[in-house]
Parts: sequence; structure tokens; C-alpha cells
Amino acid sequence: MFEHVIDEELFAELRQNFTNKEIVDLTLSVITINGWKRLAISVRREVGNYDTSRSTTRNAEMS
Repeated sequence: MFEHVIDEELFAELRQNFTNKEIVDLTLSVITINGWKRLAISVRREVGNYDTSRSTTRNAEMS
């Protein structure tokens, strides 16, 4: 089913340093970051330059 499987020795080392919940949280964080990165690439947005002041101003004007 999986093309790339983590080595048992590496996973054992991971378990020595993180709880099961932390491993899940870390995995979900990586999935989320990867998803946002792929979305940014697909819509040709430069990552890290989002101007929150513009959206806050626009939201205030709409109220």
C-alpha cells in the first residue's frame, strides 16, 4: 500500500523522543504545511508576504 515506509529503527528513535500524540500532531502539522504550500504554488502566490492589514481594513469597511 505504501511506497515509502519509515524504517523501524528510525521510528523507534522517534518514539523515544515523542509521545504518540506528539507524533500525530507533528505529522498533521507537516501535512498542513505541505497542503498550504501546494495550494500557494497552484495559485502562484508568494508565500510569506500576505498583508493582513489590507484584509483587516477591508473587513472593517464592510461592517
